[in-house]
Amino acid sequence: MAGATRPGAEQIGLPERTRARIAKAARLTTPLLATMVFFFVTIQAKVEALGLAPAIERLVHQQLIPAL
Repeated sequence: MAGATRPGAEQIGLPERTRARIAKAARLTTPLLATMVFFFVTIQAKVEALGLAPAIERLVHQQLIPAL
């Protein structure tokens, strides 16, 4: 299966274990990206719902949220 996902990995002689890890990373990339998008969109909506002044909203995004 890994060879079907990444034919170059097989051509250069990577071990099966490495090809399996490459295939797993390829499978998980889209769900991981979707999770990150969901997180940031949710945070943006929650902060906007607070109705803060733009300067305070910027401060929340720059200082408070990274601290979580």
